Amino acid sequence: MIPPMTQPTLLIIDDTPSNLGVVVSLCEDRGYRVVIAQDGDEGVQRAQRVLPDMILLDVMMPGKDGFETCRCLKAQPQTQAIPVIFMTALASAEHKVKGFQAGAVDYVTKPLQIDEVLARVETHLKLFAAQRELAENNGELERRVEERTAELAAREREFRTLAENQPDNLARYDQKGRLIYMNGGLTGQLGRSLEEMLGKTPLEMRPGSMYEEYQARLMETLDTGQPGEMELNFFAGGKGPLCHHIRFVAERDGAGEIVGVLTIGRDITERKQMEETLRAERGLFVGGPTVVFKWKAQDGWPVEYVSPNIAEQFGYAPEDLTSGKISFASLIHPDELARVAAEVADYSARGLVSYEQVYRIAHADGNYRWIYDFTIVVRTGEGIITHYHGYVMDITAQKMAEVDLQQSREQLRGLTAQRERAREEERKYIAREVHDELGQILTGLKLNISVLDHKFAADSPPLREHLQETLMLTDRSLEVARNVAAALRPAALDMGIVSALEWLTGCYGANTGLRCEVRIADDELQLEESHAIALFRIVQESLTNVARYAKADKVVVTLDKEAADYVLTVRDNGVGFDTAAVKNNSFGLVGIRERALMLGGTVTINSGAGSGTEIIVRVPAQIISEKP
Repeated sequence: MIPPMTQPTLLIIDDTPSNLGVVVSLCEDRGYRVVIAQDGDEGVQRAQRVLPDMILLDVMMPGKDGFETCRCLKAQPQTQAIPVIFMTALASAEHKVKGFQAGAVDYVTKPLQIDEVLARVETHLKLFAAQRELAENNGELERRVEERTAELAAREREFRTLAENQPDNLARYDQKGRLIYMNGGLTGQLGRSLEEMLGKTPLEMRPGSMYEEYQARLMETLDTGQPGEMELNFFAGGKGPLCHHIRFVAERDGAGEIVGVLTIGRDITERKQMEETLRAERGLFVGGPTVVFKWKAQDGWPVEYVSPNIAEQFGYAPEDLTSGKISFASLIHPDELARVAAEVADYSARGLVSYEQVYRIAHADGNYRWIYDFTIVVRTGEGIITHYHGYVMDITAQKMAEVDLQQSREQLRGLTAQRERAREEERKYIAREVHDELGQILTGLKLNISVLDHKFAADSPPLREHLQETLMLTDRSLEVARNVAAALRPAALDMGIVSALEWLTGCYGANTGLRCEVRIADDELQLEESHAIALFRIVQESLTNVARYAKADKVVVTLDKEAADYVLTVRDNGVGFDTAAVKNNSFGLVGIRERALMLGGTVTINSGAGSGTEIIVRVPAQIISEKP
């Protein structure tokens, strides 16, 4: 149980918090204080008020989704440093990358695994606390170093090195390897006063094998002037085992002679613990499909470690890579290498602690395999990248399935286009048959009835009455025939898209009472029949949607030609709608998109509550290709 004074606060932002009852209960049992918000706006407000230690954020929420909420949190100074873990059922690489780009430090997938959630929360809370403590310690240390440097600058020129390096822990030794200075931070960690240690060698201060190596490195720098480094493990009073990274730098006088050595130490205990945790995690993947890599942050990404299952998954012996015989960069497909390198450089420059990539690498059999790569960036205390830890998985089967799916979609779109062309031809044929053949028959019938009326009905009022009724039915049949023909294939289409749109909007205005405007940039605009029919049907569907849902009193249809594209715009002044809330079964909008896609075009829908709706369709003036 965590003491109340140090009780961390977790903010959970989820539109259905009842689903997280077990998580909330266990978190509270672990000693966390839990605060709940049910949407993005409420979550941002509570985060600013409560300033939690961590935020668990659901991705799929109505209104402001998790990605936008995360960006809002990261945009506010008071909440931008709070770690955010996404809770999501979206497990694709694209959504994960989007989450990390929004500022998240991790994610857990739904349905939630309680142990995983708690483990990730505890890990990131420790990292956040360690980073915060490190920043505070660095600030305090820098202040103390600057004060100490100012005191000694007037008396000793050698202390300029101290001021320039601004290290964590400093010690200076004379030409015989005897201590002449140690800063307060280091003496505090060693638990001894400076007076006790002055004038002594490292072995005289602390006997032991580690200090034998320390003194050997010190004397080597004194003898050769070459800088050196090592890791030193020691026990500090009340703090347990510590690990420091030590650098040895020769100090010279005006003549260039070596007069001593300055040692610069950095506490890397936390980093070493994380590396040990990572090494333990590697064992989980040795026999599975995930291959673990450790790359050096150097040209070509030399491999320092790779898990043994590299042989099973990609056909290479581990020593082929760790010996330097094969660099990891040489495995990446030539078409992917520049992109992968640019992404790594960008992610590293932005200070990301981890990122994901998808690319191809060579299998030992000569074929290329698609991989998913999740990489963790390892930095020194100064922020310098030294290594990358990667978890690599073969996703070739998934990528092939995606390619097949894309090809199937393209084939289906081609079949749909062919069906639409056949349907339009059939409509055209039926419309002409109805208009010409049936129209002629009905016209002939009307003439025959008129003749009968003239010859035989003058003296027979009942007969004339029946003949007049028959004439009325014949007129109605002719009108129906004309309407059916126009609905199937408006005759105006044969006179060009301009006439067709004017006829369509005129009929629409007459039937609905709304104002309709047609604005054509060029009255002589001539389109191929496939373009004309598709754009006509798009306008027809758009006007139908306006009549059903928009509650508008004005519609403007614009057709223009920009460069190599035709641009059609249908704009109304109705109630508008939330485009993010459009359902997949909105067949009107789906039909509009599909007609544009069949011509290689695009559709953009701009709308909002109370601001009307604008549909912009852009299609190439020339059809590049038509798949059967």
